[in-house]
Amino acid sequence: MVRILIIDDDLDILETVGSLLEDRGFEIFSSDTVEKGLEAIPRLSPQLILLDVLFPEDSHLGFKTAGIIKKEYPGLPVFLFSAVNREYAFSLGGERMEADEFLVKPVKIDRLVNLIHQHVK
Repeated sequence: MVRILIIDDDLDILETVGSLLEDRGFEIFSSDTVEKGLEAIPRLSPQLILLDVLFPEDSHLGFKTAGIIKKEYPGLPVFLFSAVNREYAFSLGGERMEADEFLVKPVKIDRLVNLIHQHVK
């Protein structure tokens, strides 16, 4: 079973995306803050991380966090997802995006599942 950590400050997203992925056989863990999410990585050993881009405390926090994760865990796939489109996200600092995928919310679950299978063998 593939273990996925979702990091998002929107509790509805955590619940909805988490439930949809659980229904498709994934083991889901969630965190509503970046701090708790980063602390959970070594304990949970996720095989993939879904990470929001925009957080209330910093509109660049998702990009910064993806960079931290990729530096500390180079083989761990990170998917950024956001309610803003890719062009707007890149104008916020995403030109240095260190993520494996960028998805726009609402995420199409079938596409997400296909991408997960592509990145997690």
